[in-house]
Amino acid sequence: MNRRALAAMILGVFLYPLLVFAQMDPPPLRVLISDEDMTNSSAMTLSDIESFLRWRGTLGSYRTTDTDGVVRSAAEIIYRHAQENQLNPQFLLALLQREQSLVEDPSPSQRQYDWALGFAMCDSCSASDTRVSPYKGFAAQIEGAAVTIRKGYLTELALNGATRSGLAPGRLATIDGTPIIPGNQATAVLYTYTPHLHGNENFVRIYGRWFHPDYPDGTLLQALDDGSVWLIHHDLKRRINSMTVLYSRFGAQPMLSTTLVALRDFPTGVDVTYPNFSLLRTPDGAIYLLTDDILRPIPSLEIFRSLGFKDDDVTDVGANEIAPLGRGTSVSADEAFPTGFSEGTLIGITGDPAVYVISDKTRRHIADEGTFLSMGWNWNQIIWTTPEQVLAYPLGDSLRVLLEDPRKGI
Repeated sequence: MNRRALAAMILGVFLYPLLVFAQMDPPPLRVLISDEDMTNSSAMTLSDIESFLRWRGTLGSYRTTDTDGVVRSAAEIIYRHAQENQLNPQFLLALLQREQSLVEDPSPSQRQYDWALGFAMCDSCSASDTRVSPYKGFAAQIEGAAVTIRKGYLTELALNGATRSGLAPGRLATIDGTPIIPGNQATAVLYTYTPHLHGNENFVRIYGRWFHPDYPDGTLLQALDDGSVWLIHHDLKRRINSMTVLYSRFGAQPMLSTTLVALRDFPTGVDVTYPNFSLLRTPDGAIYLLTDDILRPIPSLEIFRSLGFKDDDVTDVGANEIAPLGRGTSVSADEAFPTGFSEGTLIGITGDPAVYVISDKTRRHIADEGTFLSMGWNWNQIIWTTPEQVLAYPLGDSLRVLLEDPRKGI
């Protein structure tokens, strides 16, 4: 082989990876949470934090000395340092769960409290290191992390355009051998605080599960704070006004536990006020049969009476009260009353293992057992029926709940 051919071959060996790399698409922008989600210090009041912690692990009753020498509750410490550093308390709560599972652990160790946010504890650091020991303790962890994020990382981004690790919105970086591009400041901050993919994926799951849950239409939620029951309907939360309405509309459908704080992000819709199959009369004398949220007019008194209805069965309502409800077809004298599955019903075809939840008039396939159990459902609540009954509902998006890794730490 002559020198020219050898040079061409060597040049090709070096150029080929460059050409391939040049043809590859850049990695997509990653946004773990929004900048507002990280810095919205008014997202939770002190009372909100107390209520949130009360129904979970031991932090609801935990008290310790704060960094100013005053004994405070965990909620007060979180609230204080969130306000002083203009950070969202929700952000700090999700970090606490991600780092040491501390929010939901029913019996945490002292070490979990001492290193609650993993602050100053790098992968190779020792708790006995004199550079690390000043940050030992629950309050020192909260303060150290909050101050570093606000006065360190966010200030560095404002002044230098990047954090001390070189992470910045729009700048290519490598995390755990994977190229990533942070899409905003909050994402650059999270990868600087924890330079690992898995830990930050867990953070996103926790934050989404607690503060931006994806409940399918038809989900019933009961707030632990006051016992109120809510229906998720078209991405709105609708309060169910009475137990009579609840049982007439939803029977024994399971309810998931939540808090008023977690419900806050859902816009409020009209209350669910009347039981299913109520007879409602408007000021103009028109009478309607209520089926779920659909009003079906009864065309005449003759049809009304032929169906066995009586005047005592009718509730007088204002036109504004029923204005948000849909309008359906008229009820006929020889008609069987409409049947079908209520929103939130679990159904499946006999002999087929696939299970669906009725949501927004579609059937959403429940992707796996973990999703099924995490929603609080029981296997005996599934209605097994014919293919005709199930396939009558168009197939919607699959329902999958991503659960965080139960292992503590990162």
